[in-house]
Amino acid sequence: MKERILGEGHKIELVATAILGLGSQHAKFVPGLCFYRHVLEVKSSPDIDKLVQKSSSLIKAVKSGSKWTCDLPDGVIEDIIKIDKDAVKDTEELLLVVESYGNMPAKDIFAKAVESLEDNLDEVVKALK
Repeated sequence: MKERILGEGHKIELVATAILGLGSQHAKFVPGLCFYRHVLEVKSSPDIDKLVQKSSSLIKAVKSGSKWTCDLPDGVIEDIIKIDKDAVKDTEELLLVVESYGNMPAKDIFAKAVESLEDNLDEVVKALK
């Protein structure tokens, strides 16, 4: 049985102050996590096709001719490279992932990041003039 910290009928009062801040000030203010990776182009073969088809990823693997366009977990990539060391190549496309910690929707995190980037680029342009 778990020991009670407060006695029967006792109450506790919490007095706190919420502080609004920016992630550039401290990591505790970051609303989520963003990362990117390249979409992959993978050569098709019977063994590789099985690995690609049974893997789970953020985007659906699409086969076009003798190549797959997909996003694969690192373990699956390693297995494919064991079969054919030249089978996996990065494409020019990027997969951007925005994960929210719940205090701000991912869509809003992305929009705010784009806005901040535009502001920073405006400052760079002014500094270069």
